[in-house]
Amino acid sequence: MMGHDALILCAAVFLGGLVSGFSGFAFAAIAGAILIHVYPPLVAIPLLMICGLINQLIGALYLRSAIHWRSSLPFVIGGGLGLPIGEFLLHYTNGSVFRLGFGLFLIGYSSVMALRPTASLLASLSGNRSSMLVGLGGGVIGGLTAMPGAVPTVWLDLQGRTRQEKRGLIQPFIMAMQALSIPGFFVTKNLGFDATLIAMALPAIAAGTLTGAMLYGRVNEAGFRFASLALLMFSGVMLIRA
Repeated sequence: MMGHDALILCAAVFLGGLVSGFSGFAFAAIAGAILIHVYPPLVAIPLLMICGLINQLIGALYLRSAIHWRSSLPFVIGGGLGLPIGEFLLHYTNGSVFRLGFGLFLIGYSSVMALRPTASLLASLSGNRSSMLVGLGGGVIGGLTAMPGAVPTVWLDLQGRTRQEKRGLIQPFIMAMQALSIPGFFVTKNLGFDATLIAMALPAIAAGTLTGAMLYGRVNEAGFRFASLALLMFSGVMLIRA
């Protein structure tokens, strides 16, 4: 591997780790925006998924007191059911049209929500059944776009949840979806994998994730919500460009 590509890889996963360490999501959107221009899809996709899982594990260990493992279980159960549906649809539907539509939705949602004060529009719909349905949607979206955290993020924002609640519920969900998707992704896609890329990326992932996690504790509710909406918009832009 050439030194230039190694520097790009480390910079990409550091930035992805920094953003995800701060927000709890968007590693693939940030790092993928760079890596898809460096590696072919058969290398870039598994690289992003594995690096994203490492990123989530590091962030969860650092902020373990803020992670709501038990409360996130309904989301994870729903996501586990939705993920294979999304992977199945990916093979038999026009994925590019779906990504375009979902990307436009994220851009429109984040634009509108950024212009109004926080409001608990769906607070009355909280509960295990609603959480499972949201998780199901996140799993389907994750199978189609590799961004399972977008749906729960929108849902929790509409409920007016605090940054601690958002982070504590979204991070375990994303981690579970990444872990569940990797085996099936390798089996069905026959993807290439180079362990040396993971080894080279690991220090940069750790550095970026820990830096972002430290910044998380220094931002107030308004700043965190604005950053989350900006990342949703960026994710939408990346889906449109995909």
